[in-house]
Amino acid sequence: MIKLYKYTSFNTAIKIIKNRKFRFSSPKSFNDPFDTNNLIIYGLPVEDFARKYIEEHPKIIEELKHSLSSIPSDVTEFNEHIIKISKLGGVEQLIHEIINYKTYGLKDAEKYFKNSMKPKCNKFGIFCASEVYNETLMWAHYADSHRGVVFEILPSNNSHFSKYKPVIYSDDRPAIFKTPEIMIKRTCQSKQKTISEVIFDVVYSKQKKWEYEKELRIALPNLTSEDNQHKNVKFHPNEISALYLGCNMGVDSRNTIIPLAKELNSNIHIFQSTLGESSYDLEFQQIL
Repeated sequence: MIKLYKYTSFNTAIKIIKNRKFRFSSPKSFNDPFDTNNLIIYGLPVEDFARKYIEEHPKIIEELKHSLSSIPSDVTEFNEHIIKISKLGGVEQLIHEIINYKTYGLKDAEKYFKNSMKPKCNKFGIFCASEVYNETLMWAHYADSHRGVVFEILPSNNSHFSKYKPVIYSDDRPAIFKTPEIMIKRTCQSKQKTISEVIFDVVYSKQKKWEYEKELRIALPNLTSEDNQHKNVKFHPNEISALYLGCNMGVDSRNTIIPLAKELNSNIHIFQSTLGESSYDLEFQQIL
């Protein structure tokens, strides 16, 4: 199983070791304002999406008839309405109906998902880790300018920490309905299933400029609330397989944390980071 690496300050590391818990946080506390706040509804501007919908609608409906045992009655009603309008009016009238039709019009769909997605995402408790322990920028940003610690986590079976998924990095924001085909297919399934799929896209997507973090993320639903944006989750001591100490950590801090780490897990490995002699890389020497 892959190892997870958690960058922390020295003081946070002491609390983690003593309490045997890692903090899972609501997205509202994240440093990236786009994190889980990245959702868009359509993959195109709404009028362009409506035009594409008109072009692709008949073919998609025919395909669905062959792949689904039945199409929901309200979806059928919308389809019949669109066919009727297409026979009576021009393209502009049809675009207006697709955008403004009750329940399945583009405006109503946008309103529904905007109102329902954000509160659900904010209730997640999210634990952010990395695939790597030697990223210099992360040591600077998350480990108190190299004075902190990186925890190496080797998740045990059925542990919360075994439920990690890699973050997907892209400069394209996740869209609920990226294409008309996806929209029609998602309206033929339950709203709950659609919401679950979209939450996955939102929670595990970040802008490409964060790619250097190589983030592994664990997201537990309904763990946080408006009043409590953090929740501490227990780990088994044996899941902490190693500690990496920052190159700027003082002697007193190092002498404090090493005995606590050994008390936590007698088999733990401890590494001290130093500056590379001929490169900008960090080097790590095992000291325990």
